Amino acid sequence: MGKDLAGRDKEKKRIKQLLKSGQSVVLYGPRRIGKTSIALTVLDELKSEGLFTGHADIFESATLSILSQRIVETTLANKKLAQTIQSLKNGLPAAISKIEIKQVVNEFEWILKFAEPDVKADELLSSALDFPERFSKKYGANMIMFIDEIGDIDKFNGGDFIKLMRSKLQLHTNVTYLFAGSHESVIENIFIKSSGPFYRFAQLSAIDTIEKESFKLFLKRKFDEAGLIVEEPVLHDLLEITNGHPYYTQLLCRELYFYALSQEESIDKRAVQYALEEAIRLEDLYFSKLWDELSKNSAQVSILQALVNNKSSLYHKDIKTKVNVTRTLNQLMKRGIVKKSEKGLYQFMDPLFRKFIERKFF
Repeated sequence: MGKDLAGRDKEKKRIKQLLKSGQSVVLYGPRRIGKTSIALTVLDELKSEGLFTGHADIFESATLSILSQRIVETTLANKKLAQTIQSLKNGLPAAISKIEIKQVVNEFEWILKFAEPDVKADELLSSALDFPERFSKKYGANMIMFIDEIGDIDKFNGGDFIKLMRSKLQLHTNVTYLFAGSHESVIENIFIKSSGPFYRFAQLSAIDTIEKESFKLFLKRKFDEAGLIVEEPVLHDLLEITNGHPYYTQLLCRELYFYALSQEESIDKRAVQYALEEAIRLEDLYFSKLWDELSKNSAQVSILQALVNNKSSLYHKDIKTKVNVTRTLNQLMKRGIVKKSEKGLYQFMDPLFRKFIERKFF
Protein backbone atom coordinates (compact mmCIF):
# COMPACT_ATOMS: atom_id res chain seq x y z
CA MET A 1 0.00 0.00 0.00
CA GLY A 2 2.76 2.43 0.95
CA LYS A 3 4.27 3.02 -2.51
CA ASP A 4 0.85 3.97 -3.94
CA LEU A 5 0.10 6.49 -1.19
CA ALA A 6 0.87 9.72 -3.02
CA GLY A 7 1.96 12.93 -1.38
CA ARG A 8 1.52 11.81 2.23
CA ASP A 9 5.12 11.44 3.38
CA LYS A 10 4.98 14.40 5.75
CA GLU A 11 1.74 13.19 7.39
CA LYS A 12 3.02 9.63 7.70
CA LYS A 13 6.30 10.68 9.28
CA ARG A 14 4.59 12.92 11.83
CA ILE A 15 1.97 10.30 12.77
CA LYS A 16 4.60 7.58 13.18
CA GLN A 17 6.75 9.80 15.38
CA LEU A 18 3.83 10.59 17.66
CA LEU A 19 2.65 7.00 17.94
CA LYS A 20 6.12 5.62 18.63
CA SER A 21 6.56 8.21 21.38
CA GLY A 22 3.39 6.93 23.04
CA GLN A 23 1.15 9.81 21.94
CA SER A 24 -2.29 8.77 20.68
CA VAL A 25 -3.46 10.48 17.47
CA VAL A 26 -6.82 11.26 15.85
CA LEU A 27 -6.97 11.74 12.07
CA TYR A 28 -9.90 13.84 10.95
CA GLY A 29 -11.08 15.14 7.60
CA PRO A 30 -13.83 14.77 4.99
CA ARG A 31 -15.02 11.41 3.71
CA ARG A 32 -12.78 9.61 1.25
CA ILE A 33 -9.86 11.97 1.86
CA GLY A 34 -7.52 9.07 2.64
CA LYS A 35 -7.54 8.82 6.45
CA THR A 36 -7.89 5.03 6.50
CA SER A 37 -5.26 4.54 3.78
CA ILE A 38 -2.78 6.66 5.71
CA ALA A 39 -3.53 4.85 8.97
CA LEU A 40 -3.19 1.37 7.47
CA THR A 41 0.06 2.30 5.74
CA VAL A 42 1.45 3.61 9.03
CA LEU A 43 0.36 0.39 10.75
CA ASP A 44 2.09 -1.74 8.10
CA GLU A 45 5.33 0.20 8.56
CA LEU A 46 5.19 0.02 12.35
CA LYS A 47 4.47 -3.70 12.20
CA SER A 48 7.55 -4.20 10.04
CA GLU A 49 9.52 -2.43 12.79
CA GLY A 50 8.41 -5.01 15.35
CA LEU A 51 5.41 -3.35 16.99
CA PHE A 52 2.10 -5.13 17.54
CA THR A 53 -0.76 -3.55 15.57
CA GLY A 54 -4.54 -3.85 15.42
CA HIS A 55 -7.46 -2.42 13.49
CA ALA A 56 -11.15 -2.24 14.44
CA ASP A 57 -13.73 -0.37 12.34
CA ILE A 58 -16.77 0.92 14.26
CA PHE A 59 -18.71 1.56 11.05
CA GLU A 60 -18.35 -2.07 9.96
CA SER A 61 -19.26 -3.42 13.40
CA ALA A 62 -23.04 -3.80 13.54
CA THR A 63 -23.14 -4.67 17.26
CA LEU A 64 -21.00 -4.27 20.35
CA SER A 65 -20.38 -8.03 20.34
CA ILE A 66 -19.00 -7.86 16.81
CA LEU A 67 -16.80 -4.91 17.74
CA SER A 68 -15.51 -6.82 20.78
CA GLN A 69 -14.74 -9.83 18.61
CA ARG A 70 -12.88 -7.67 16.10
CA ILE A 71 -10.71 -6.06 18.79
CA VAL A 72 -9.74 -9.45 20.19
CA GLU A 73 -9.15 -11.10 16.81
CA THR A 74 -6.97 -8.29 15.48
CA THR A 75 -4.92 -8.43 18.68
CA LEU A 76 -4.50 -12.20 18.49
CA ALA A 77 -3.40 -11.86 14.84
CA ASN A 78 -0.07 -10.55 16.09
CA LYS A 79 0.67 -14.12 17.15
CA LYS A 80 -1.19 -15.68 14.21
CA LEU A 81 -4.14 -16.66 16.42
CA ALA A 82 -6.88 -14.64 14.73
CA GLN A 83 -9.14 -17.68 14.30
CA THR A 84 -9.27 -18.45 18.00
CA ILE A 85 -12.71 -16.90 18.60
CA GLN A 86 -14.32 -18.64 15.64
CA SER A 87 -12.80 -21.94 16.73
CA LEU A 88 -14.36 -21.53 20.18
CA LYS A 89 -17.76 -20.83 18.64
CA ASN A 90 -17.50 -23.90 16.45
CA GLY A 91 -17.08 -26.14 19.47
CA LEU A 92 -15.25 -25.69 22.75
CA PRO A 93 -13.83 -29.23 23.16
CA ALA A 94 -12.42 -29.34 19.64
CA ALA A 95 -11.03 -25.79 19.95
CA ILE A 96 -9.11 -26.24 23.18
CA SER A 97 -7.67 -29.51 21.95
CA LYS A 98 -5.49 -27.37 19.69
CA ILE A 99 -2.33 -26.49 21.56
CA GLU A 100 -2.11 -22.87 20.42
CA ILE A 101 -5.74 -22.10 21.30
CA LYS A 102 -5.50 -23.94 24.61
CA GLN A 103 -2.52 -21.74 25.47
CA VAL A 104 -4.53 -18.58 24.77
CA VAL A 105 -7.45 -19.82 26.87
CA ASN A 106 -5.13 -20.69 29.74
CA GLU A 107 -3.56 -17.22 29.65
CA PHE A 108 -6.78 -15.27 29.01
CA GLU A 109 -9.62 -17.36 30.39
CA TRP A 110 -12.23 -14.63 29.82
CA ILE A 111 -12.04 -15.36 26.06
CA LEU A 112 -14.24 -18.38 26.76
CA LYS A 113 -17.11 -15.89 27.06
CA PHE A 114 -17.21 -15.73 23.26
CA ALA A 115 -18.45 -19.32 23.30
CA GLU A 116 -21.29 -18.44 25.69
CA PRO A 117 -24.57 -17.57 23.88
CA ASP A 118 -26.07 -15.42 26.67
CA VAL A 119 -23.08 -13.27 27.63
CA LYS A 120 -23.91 -9.55 27.93
CA ALA A 121 -22.51 -7.35 25.16
CA ASP A 122 -21.27 -4.61 27.49
CA GLU A 123 -19.51 -7.17 29.69
CA LEU A 124 -17.79 -8.61 26.63
CA LEU A 125 -16.78 -5.16 25.40
CA SER A 126 -15.36 -4.17 28.78
CA SER A 127 -12.99 -7.15 28.72
CA ALA A 128 -12.20 -6.74 25.02
CA LEU A 129 -11.11 -3.11 25.46
CA ASP A 130 -8.53 -4.20 28.03
CA PHE A 131 -7.35 -7.19 26.02
CA PRO A 132 -4.77 -5.41 23.77
CA GLU A 133 -3.06 -4.02 26.88
CA ARG A 134 -2.97 -7.40 28.64
CA PHE A 135 -1.83 -9.18 25.48
CA SER A 136 0.97 -6.72 24.65
CA LYS A 137 2.24 -6.83 28.23
CA LYS A 138 2.20 -10.62 28.17
CA TYR A 139 4.44 -10.69 25.10
CA GLY A 140 6.58 -7.67 26.00
CA ALA A 141 5.69 -5.58 22.96
CA ASN A 142 4.26 -2.12 22.44
CA MET A 143 1.07 -2.01 20.38
CA ILE A 144 -0.71 0.49 18.11
CA MET A 145 -4.48 0.02 17.91
CA PHE A 146 -6.32 1.78 15.09
CA ILE A 147 -10.00 2.58 15.79
CA ASP A 148 -11.61 3.68 12.52
CA GLU A 149 -14.80 5.75 12.09
CA ILE A 150 -14.93 6.84 15.72
CA GLY A 151 -17.64 9.31 14.69
CA ASP A 152 -20.05 6.41 14.16
CA ILE A 153 -20.29 5.67 17.89
CA ASP A 154 -23.80 7.09 18.23
CA LYS A 155 -25.28 3.81 17.00
CA PHE A 156 -23.95 2.20 20.20
CA ASN A 157 -25.58 4.66 22.61
CA GLY A 158 -22.50 6.80 21.99
CA GLY A 159 -22.24 8.56 25.36
CA ASP A 160 -21.99 5.41 27.49
CA PHE A 161 -19.79 3.63 24.98
CA ILE A 162 -17.24 6.43 24.66
CA LYS A 163 -17.08 6.91 28.44
CA LEU A 164 -16.34 3.21 28.88
CA MET A 165 -13.63 3.46 26.24
CA ARG A 166 -11.98 6.41 27.98
CA SER A 167 -12.10 4.74 31.41
CA LYS A 168 -10.21 1.78 29.96
CA LEU A 169 -7.86 3.35 27.43
CA GLN A 170 -6.51 6.08 29.70
CA LEU A 171 -4.98 3.40 31.97
CA HIS A 172 -3.16 1.58 29.17
CA THR A 173 0.62 1.97 29.06
CA ASN A 174 1.62 -0.55 26.38
CA VAL A 175 -1.01 0.41 23.78
CA THR A 176 -1.14 3.69 21.88
CA TYR A 177 -4.28 4.58 19.93
CA LEU A 178 -4.84 5.91 16.44
CA PHE A 179 -8.37 7.15 15.72
CA ALA A 180 -9.97 8.32 12.48
CA GLY A 181 -13.27 10.06 11.87
CA SER A 182 -15.15 12.13 9.32
CA HIS A 183 -17.90 13.74 11.40
CA GLU A 184 -16.38 17.04 12.46
CA SER A 185 -19.02 17.80 15.08
CA VAL A 186 -18.56 14.39 16.73
CA ILE A 187 -14.77 14.69 16.67
CA GLU A 188 -15.10 18.11 18.29
CA ASN A 189 -17.39 16.79 21.03
CA ILE A 190 -15.09 13.86 21.79
CA PHE A 191 -11.57 15.25 21.43
CA ILE A 192 -11.64 19.06 21.36
CA LYS A 193 -14.21 20.33 23.85
CA SER A 194 -12.95 20.52 27.43
CA SER A 195 -16.05 18.57 28.49
CA GLY A 196 -15.39 15.82 25.94
CA PRO A 197 -14.50 12.30 27.17
CA PHE A 198 -11.21 12.22 25.21
CA TYR A 199 -10.17 15.83 25.77
CA ARG A 200 -6.36 16.09 25.55
CA PHE A 201 -6.10 12.31 25.08
CA ALA A 202 -4.97 12.40 21.44
CA GLN A 203 -3.05 14.75 19.18
CA LEU A 204 -5.29 16.02 16.36
CA SER A 205 -4.01 15.64 12.82
CA ALA A 206 -6.07 17.16 10.00
CA ILE A 207 -5.99 15.25 6.70
CA ASP A 208 -6.62 17.45 3.69
CA THR A 209 -6.27 17.17 -0.09
CA ILE A 210 -2.90 16.30 -1.64
CA GLU A 211 -0.57 19.02 -2.91
CA LYS A 212 -1.12 19.16 -6.67
CA GLU A 213 2.46 19.23 -7.96
CA SER A 214 3.56 16.13 -6.05
CA PHE A 215 0.30 14.41 -7.01
CA LYS A 216 0.93 15.28 -10.66
CA LEU A 217 4.32 13.56 -10.62
CA PHE A 218 2.81 10.49 -8.97
CA LEU A 219 0.02 10.26 -11.56
CA LYS A 220 2.45 10.70 -14.45
CA ARG A 221 4.50 7.79 -13.14
CA LYS A 222 1.45 5.55 -12.73
CA PHE A 223 0.20 6.30 -16.26
CA ASP A 224 3.68 5.65 -17.65
CA GLU A 225 3.73 2.28 -15.88
CA ALA A 226 0.38 1.49 -17.54
CA GLY A 227 1.82 2.35 -20.96
CA LEU A 228 -0.30 5.48 -21.44
CA ILE A 229 1.00 8.86 -22.48
CA VAL A 230 -0.65 11.70 -20.59
CA GLU A 231 0.56 15.24 -21.18
CA GLU A 232 1.04 17.73 -18.34
CA PRO A 233 -1.94 19.98 -19.35
CA VAL A 234 -4.27 16.98 -19.05
CA LEU A 235 -3.05 16.20 -15.53
CA HIS A 236 -3.34 19.88 -14.67
CA ASP A 237 -7.00 19.93 -15.75
CA LEU A 238 -7.74 16.72 -13.88
CA LEU A 239 -6.30 18.05 -10.61
CA GLU A 240 -8.06 21.38 -11.04
CA ILE A 241 -11.33 19.42 -11.11
CA THR A 242 -10.54 17.22 -8.10
CA ASN A 243 -8.50 19.82 -6.21
CA GLY A 244 -6.13 17.04 -5.16
CA HIS A 245 -8.87 14.97 -3.50
CA PRO A 246 -7.38 11.44 -3.53
CA TYR A 247 -10.58 9.43 -4.00
CA TYR A 248 -11.95 11.51 -6.86
CA THR A 249 -8.55 11.79 -8.52
CA GLN A 250 -8.31 8.01 -8.46
CA LEU A 251 -11.85 7.71 -9.80
CA LEU A 252 -11.21 10.07 -12.73
CA CYS A 253 -7.91 8.35 -13.53
CA ARG A 254 -9.68 5.00 -13.64
CA GLU A 255 -12.26 6.38 -16.07
CA LEU A 256 -9.48 7.91 -18.18
CA TYR A 257 -7.82 4.51 -18.35
CA PHE A 258 -11.06 2.81 -19.43
CA TYR A 259 -11.61 5.56 -22.01
CA ALA A 260 -8.15 5.03 -23.50
CA LEU A 261 -8.72 1.27 -23.75
CA SER A 262 -12.19 1.53 -25.30
CA GLN A 263 -11.53 4.39 -27.70
CA GLU A 264 -7.95 3.47 -28.52
CA GLU A 265 -7.19 7.16 -28.40
CA SER A 266 -4.69 9.26 -26.51
CA ILE A 267 -5.78 10.85 -23.27
CA ASP A 268 -6.51 14.51 -23.99
CA LYS A 269 -8.60 17.27 -22.42
CA ARG A 270 -11.74 15.88 -24.05
CA ALA A 271 -11.11 12.58 -22.29
CA VAL A 272 -10.92 14.40 -18.94
CA GLN A 273 -14.42 15.82 -19.45
CA TYR A 274 -15.68 12.36 -20.37
CA ALA A 275 -14.12 10.95 -17.19
CA LEU A 276 -15.71 13.72 -15.13
CA GLU A 277 -19.19 12.99 -16.47
CA GLU A 278 -18.75 9.27 -15.81
CA ALA A 279 -17.55 9.93 -12.26
CA ILE A 280 -20.53 12.15 -11.49
CA ARG A 281 -22.85 9.50 -12.93
CA LEU A 282 -21.29 6.84 -10.70
CA GLU A 283 -21.69 9.08 -7.63
CA ASP A 284 -25.22 10.21 -8.54
CA LEU A 285 -27.03 8.06 -5.98
CA TYR A 286 -24.93 9.39 -3.09
CA PHE A 287 -25.07 12.99 -4.31
CA SER A 288 -28.84 12.87 -4.89
CA LYS A 289 -29.46 11.51 -1.40
CA LEU A 290 -27.19 14.16 0.13
CA TRP A 291 -28.91 16.93 -1.82
CA ASP A 292 -32.34 15.69 -0.75
CA GLU A 293 -31.24 15.95 2.89
CA LEU A 294 -29.76 19.43 2.44
CA SER A 295 -32.78 20.65 0.49
CA LYS A 296 -34.91 20.38 3.64
CA ASN A 297 -33.14 23.55 4.77
CA SER A 298 -33.71 26.41 2.32
CA ALA A 299 -30.96 28.50 3.93
CA GLN A 300 -28.38 25.81 3.20
CA VAL A 301 -29.57 25.58 -0.40
CA SER A 302 -29.18 29.36 -0.81
CA ILE A 303 -25.61 29.29 0.50
CA LEU A 304 -24.59 26.31 -1.65
CA GLN A 305 -26.09 27.89 -4.75
CA ALA A 306 -24.19 31.10 -4.00
CA LEU A 307 -20.94 29.13 -3.68
CA VAL A 308 -21.55 27.37 -7.00
CA ASN A 309 -22.23 30.77 -8.57
CA ASN A 310 -18.91 32.04 -7.15
CA LYS A 311 -20.54 34.94 -5.35
CA SER A 312 -17.88 37.43 -4.32
CA SER A 313 -19.35 37.56 -0.81
CA LEU A 314 -21.78 35.30 1.01
CA TYR A 315 -22.70 38.32 3.10
CA HIS A 316 -24.08 40.23 0.13
CA LYS A 317 -27.39 41.92 0.93
CA ASP A 318 -29.29 39.70 -1.53
CA ILE A 319 -28.26 36.64 0.47
CA LYS A 320 -28.37 38.14 3.96
CA THR A 321 -32.01 39.08 3.55
CA LYS A 322 -32.86 35.42 3.03
CA VAL A 323 -30.70 33.55 5.56
CA ASN A 324 -28.55 33.77 8.66
CA VAL A 325 -25.27 33.33 6.80
CA THR A 326 -22.96 32.65 9.76
CA ARG A 327 -25.26 30.08 11.35
CA THR A 328 -25.88 28.32 8.04
CA LEU A 329 -22.16 28.16 7.22
CA ASN A 330 -21.47 26.64 10.63
CA GLN A 331 -24.13 24.00 9.98
CA LEU A 332 -22.59 23.14 6.62
CA MET A 333 -19.07 23.01 8.06
CA LYS A 334 -20.14 20.67 10.87
CA ARG A 335 -21.67 18.36 8.28
CA GLY A 336 -18.45 18.41 6.28
CA ILE A 337 -20.07 20.01 3.23
CA VAL A 338 -17.98 23.19 3.10
CA LYS A 339 -14.73 24.41 4.65
CA LYS A 340 -13.09 27.76 5.20
CA SER A 341 -9.99 28.32 3.09
CA GLU A 342 -6.82 30.08 4.14
CA LYS A 343 -8.03 33.30 2.50
CA GLY A 344 -11.17 33.35 4.61
CA LEU A 345 -13.35 32.18 1.74
CA TYR A 346 -15.56 29.11 1.73
CA GLN A 347 -15.43 26.17 -0.63
CA PHE A 348 -16.92 22.72 -1.09
CA MET A 349 -15.19 19.87 0.74
CA ASP A 350 -16.34 17.51 -2.02
CA PRO A 351 -15.28 18.89 -5.43
CA LEU A 352 -17.56 16.60 -7.42
CA PHE A 353 -20.59 17.42 -5.30
CA ARG A 354 -20.10 21.02 -6.40
CA LYS A 355 -20.07 19.84 -10.04
CA PHE A 356 -23.22 17.80 -9.36
CA ILE A 357 -25.10 20.86 -8.07
CA GLU A 358 -23.79 22.94 -10.95
CA ARG A 359 -25.11 20.48 -13.53
CA LYS A 360 -28.38 19.92 -11.74
CA PHE A 361 -29.43 23.52 -11.28
CA PHE A 362 -27.40 25.81 -13.52
